[in-house]
Amino acid sequence: MQSGSALCPWAIARDAVTHTHRLAQILDCPTQDSMALIECLRRKRLEDIMAVHIPVPDHLSGFGPTVDGIVLPHDPVYLMETKPDLFLRYDLLLGTTRVESYFSFSSLEEISGIDTNRRDKILRTLVRNLYTHHLQQIFLMVSNEYMDWSLPHLHATDIFAGTVEALSDVTVVSPMVRTGMLHSNPKFPPSSPSYKAPVLIPTKTYFYVFGHQTE
Repeated sequence: MQSGSALCPWAIARDAVTHTHRLAQILDCPTQDSMALIECLRRKRLEDIMAVHIPVPDHLSGFGPTVDGIVLPHDPVYLMETKPDLFLRYDLLLGTTRVESYFSFSSLEEISGIDTNRRDKILRTLVRNLYTHHLQQIFLMVSNEYMDWSLPHLHATDIFAGTVEALSDVTVVSPMVRTGMLHSNPKFPPSSPSYKAPVLIPTKTYFYVFGHQTE
């Protein structure tokens, strides 16, 4: 498992129905009847569907896996915490690269860095799209945590490095670490209806960080 897991904020499409209705409206498909909507979209050309632009908040997914109650019966973290017969069936190898969010920046920013205004805009967008409460407090904590205040002066490249690290940790690294921790240190409650002691066969969890970076 490389650079992502089901716990990443972009892994599950949380608002897919809204985006689907918007797509249907643009393509003149009905939205009141789900089956009629599906049949209408099936008759559309792929080129027409791909040409539609549906705005999606940064760091989230408009279309993708959804918790539909059938294929994905529950939220992934719930399944990892309560379904040992599924999650602990195999050993797990997972890892990240040293930097996971360079594609959020231009090549010029990578070389020259960014200023605090650009950093604040990026981090505020991140916090606003992923959290619902205490947004200002979270923003201030992230801004403080990912800046090296031991430096006498923060250069634009230092600000860039801290911002990249913050984005990487929130969108990829932290969810990957949590996935590994759930796999390596399961704590399934005996009261869980899916609890089966014989299933809890020890499995191995491996985590790596790929640090090579091309010039």
